[in-house]
Amino acid sequence: MTWRCYANQRLSTYTVAVKCIVLTVLLALLSIPAVLSQQTGQPSYTHDAKGLQKQLDVALQAYREGKLADVGKQFSRFVVPDGEKWFNQYFPRDRVQELAKRQAAAEDDWETGLTALMSLYPKSTQFHVRCRPDQTPSPRESQIAAGSILPTSPLPVETYLLEFSANKPSALGLQRFGSVAVLVFYDGAYRFVGDEDGPFWSAPPKERKKEP
Repeated sequence: MTWRCYANQRLSTYTVAVKCIVLTVLLALLSIPAVLSQQTGQPSYTHDAKGLQKQLDVALQAYREGKLADVGKQFSRFVVPDGEKWFNQYFPRDRVQELAKRQAAAEDDWETGLTALMSLYPKSTQFHVRCRPDQTPSPRESQIAAGSILPTSPLPVETYLLEFSANKPSALGLQRFGSVAVLVFYDGAYRFVGDEDGPFWSAPPKERKKEP
């Protein structure tokens, strides 16, 4: 009897210990995404229109609050991270560096145009955006322009119509404006690769004005 009670006690202690170990391992596994998120500081968004809207809303909120540095930071999320690695999957290797530079320039032009439109509105204006897929073929899909860089394999390109609205009228009396964005979903977020004319690689690079 004494031995049996001792055995049961040992078994119970062992069982508890095993359960504790299993629970600790599970908690550690569950905490990995949170740790990675804290380390990178880059949130992930869902791969759909709602995810794109949320990604844009963060930048719009920063603009409304006058946090211009945060606006640029949030829009930088639309640039392909480690672009050379990503473009290497779809384009000739000798054009990868050029493509990464072109993509960053295209995103910068898009951001500059969008913020210029928002600057026409009074301070503290609240902007909202509605995103919906756009199936309209771009003008470049049916022709190859001089200076374009042809991909070696199909790309997961998506086109969205972005409809912005404001709670106050602009200097021109408008409360709505829109744009077309060609995007790819990569590394937990959407990345900007073109506008209503199509992907930036299907046309020669735009000439950028030199700063005085």
